[in-house]
Amino acid sequence: MRAAMRMTASRRGVLAAALSCAWAPAARAGPPVPGSEAVEADLDLVGRFTAPVHVNGIGPFRFIVDTGANRSALSRALAERLALPSAGEGPVHAFTGVFTAPLARVASLRSGALEMNNLDLPIIAPRMLARADGLLGVDGMTGRRLVFDFNDDEIRIEDATRSLRGGGWGAIQAERRFGNLIVADGEVGRIAVRMIVDTGANQSFANPPLRDALRTRGARVQAVTGTRLLAAGAAPIVLDEAIFIPRIAFDGMELLNVVAYVDDLYIFQLWNLAETPTLVLGMDLITQVRGLAVDYARGIIHFRGRAAAPVRVGASTRGVF
Repeated sequence: MRAAMRMTASRRGVLAAALSCAWAPAARAGPPVPGSEAVEADLDLVGRFTAPVHVNGIGPFRFIVDTGANRSALSRALAERLALPSAGEGPVHAFTGVFTAPLARVASLRSGALEMNNLDLPIIAPRMLARADGLLGVDGMTGRRLVFDFNDDEIRIEDATRSLRGGGWGAIQAERRFGNLIVADGEVGRIAVRMIVDTGANQSFANPPLRDALRTRGARVQAVTGTRLLAAGAAPIVLDEAIFIPRIAFDGMELLNVVAYVDDLYIFQLWNLAETPTLVLGMDLITQVRGLAVDYARGIIHFRGRAAAPVRVGASTRGVF
């Protein structure tokens, strides 16, 4: 699996949708535990990380771990298999807009050291999950740290007060929005950029304000074909434009040779970033480092580089530019 995790940007990538369920009550998660429990990570069909999850004590099932989703969700097949009781319906916010989804009542959901109880979770379309059993969002991460170890193929959910294992970690101070969405500040030249780390997307993407700001400075903007956006509750969207960003600087981290697809997606409005240059960092760049850790207690993003700081993350532009 390790070789498959070393992904680069691709012209024919598939971008999977983030999920936000603004209707839902706060998840009831237990207090941060003093230790942590590593679980084995795997990849789904479109390159997103999955982790084993038990639902109502049954499992494990494979759930996509999505730092861009503020709520967890279930596949229709899993809800039917477990005969989960209905909890009505509710609106769900995805990349392309709002849709209504059936809700299932879940007594407990557990992955490693994380356990959430008494949840009403949306049941979402199979095309969003790429045959995974569900989506593990950030609804239970308050006070915790989510760690992706790409060398050892592990995911850990741990008490954020514990020290990170190993050395070579760079830290980017960010802010929390809408609960546990982590947004960082960066710079392209003199352009202020907001960055979101989204492990639920296998391609990096940007909004039109970032493209327009870069275009005024002579950045390369090119039409592309065959890049599909798979969004729950909506037909696939074809993304036909990409931008090339030579360098983006953050505290202790550089992104080099970034290829980002561009679209005016509803999700930017939901995040109140429709008018602000924004880059969503997908798995094509995230997996170029040794590790990623998101501290939901302090609002810090940690990257563990493959060399001395600053962490330098680069993607291949072959086939795009």
